[in-house]
Amino acid sequence: MRGTSIFVPLTLLGALAAGAQPPEPAVDPPPEGYRALVRDVRMLQHRVRALERQMRRPEWTPKEQPPLVIYERLKPFVFNPAEETHRIASVTLHLALASRDVDTYISRSGLLPRINDAILVLLSSRSLEELQGGKFRQLKDDIREAVNVLVGEGGVTGVYFQEFVVQ
Repeated sequence: MRGTSIFVPLTLLGALAAGAQPPEPAVDPPPEGYRALVRDVRMLQHRVRALERQMRRPEWTPKEQPPLVIYERLKPFVFNPAEETHRIASVTLHLALASRDVDTYISRSGLLPRINDAILVLLSSRSLEELQGGKFRQLKDDIREAVNVLVGEGGVTGVYFQEFVVQ
């Protein structure tokens, strides 16, 4: 046995010394399904890393707030800005209400036409510069206060613009 293991390397050395190329090692083709198996393993490794990153993140806890009630029955407001006769604006907005009770009160008391009028008067009293100047926070606060005069203080908690177009 020992002689055979020494003889093979000496034969290989002799062939190399004579200028022959070393023989290519024999490589067996991968078994059927090997590539799919490697792909699946890599995909699982990726998922494991993603889960590990997710476990390290602090868990998000929402602030304790009452559920938001959105009043969506307001139609778009189309008006001319103050001191403008050739310009037109269209605003679609929603009101955030303090509770479902406020929604019921608006529906049963017939306040919707008065709410629409208060918002339309407020919007049409604004100049073009005020509407385009990015002073939306002040405009939202003014709309909220105007509607709260009708429905009661704290009834409307927020105003959300869905569309705001000036042409």
